[in-house]
This record gives sequence, structure tokens and C-alpha cells, in this order.
Amino acid sequence: MVKIKGDACLIFTQILPSEENIFGTIGKFTKIDFDKAWLDIQKMDSADENTLKLLNIPPYLQPNYESFYFLFDLYKHMFYYERKVSPNFMQKFLSILFSNPEIIDEFGEIGVSIIQSEEALEEIFSLVSLTNLEIRIFRPNPDDCGNLDDIMMGVMENSGASQVRFGATGSKKTGLKVTEGIKNLGQLALEHGDISAKGYDTSDKLVKKSSKEHPIVEKIQYKSESAGEAFQNAVYRMSRK
Repeated sequence: MVKIKGDACLIFTQILPSEENIFGTIGKFTKIDFDKAWLDIQKMDSADENTLKLLNIPPYLQPNYESFYFLFDLYKHMFYYERKVSPNFMQKFLSILFSNPEIIDEFGEIGVSIIQSEEALEEIFSLVSLTNLEIRIFRPNPDDCGNLDDIMMGVMENSGASQVRFGATGSKKTGLKVTEGIKNLGQLALEHGDISAKGYDTSDKLVKKSSKEHPIVEKIQYKSESAGEAFQNAVYRMSRK
């Protein structure tokens, strides 16, 4: 069980491993702190001790439960899930799980990155005047270099860096020139990092942009197949794009 925000928690409720992937469900629920005060709506005040004695909720029961599917591709190391929580919360959930000392001892430190869509780059690079740009590229897990090019991977390995940052600033009048090199770094960051920017739009308004606002999402509809089958079929299609 992992707290992701306030009293909201996530927990793996079903895990079904196969040779190619791990499929299952994640439960989202609210963890109640019974030591905190309770509101008596009839009195519009804190519940007294006699009223609290009426509470008889076993500790294994948790409220506001919601279940959703996930699938982890064992070859590509890609994690897919039904979007019932934000990508940032899912990233936090997995990062906390992977920080377990037993996992680190066996597999080493494991990073979790959100894969972002091309739309993120289009929004940033299409600003009328791009004045501030920061591209972060995180060092991938040892057996998951993906599309990270040899030069960037070599820089990280030789320097021992966990991440590489590229930052640039330009004036409002001229803006930054988006070179092929910057575009290539942006492409790498979509899978292994993130991009943030400031600039001016067509209305001459200063705006902030972040690739984190554009995770890859696919909407699915299903009729005859079950929700689980529809989810797995959608993942199959996404993984082959």
C-alpha cells in the first residue's frame, strides 16, 4: 500500500504474470485515520466519545474503493494502466515501490519516467517567441536504454550522471532558434525525461508549457469483449505503434 496524496492510497490487488507481461488490477481507496476527529452532522460538531463507540469498522475494510487494470511489458519495460489516477501519481506509486531496499539490492536503482506525446514538442516549439527552454534527460535503467542515443548514454556512463540538463534563454524579440540538435534532445526527453518552456504565444501573452501535461493516452470503446480484454487489446495496439 502506498499513499499517493493525502489519504488516497494505491495497492496491487491482483497480479497475473506470464512470459511476456504482468497483467492485473490496482485498487484505489481512502485510508481513514481513526485517531482524528469525526464530524457529527446531526450536531454539526465533533462527535463525542459515546457516539464514537458506535463505530465498528474492521481495519481490513477501506472505503472509496475503485479498481482499474494495469499491464507491464516485461521486454520493453513499459507500464500501461487505465487512467483512474494522474500519470504523476502513478509515477510516485511505482517509484516508492521500487525504492524498497530488497528491490534495489536485487535490481539496482530503478527510475520511472512518464512517456509523453509528440503534441508536447509541437506546443513548445510552435511558440511565437520561445524565451526559456529546459530539457532534462534521465539516465535509463541498465537494460532499458530504448531510443537514448549512444553519445548521450556515453556521457552519462562516463560521468556517472543520473541526468543531463540542457537550458537555454533567449530574448522576447528574437526568441530561441529551434535547431535540429534541440529537436533531437526533445525527442529523447519524451521517453527519458521532460521538457519545460516559457515563451509568448500569438496573442503576445507569456505562457508556460510542460511536456508532463501531455502523457500518451489512448481512448478505447468496447462492446462484446470484457473491459479487461479491451484494455489488453488497446495495450497491444499501442505497443506496436
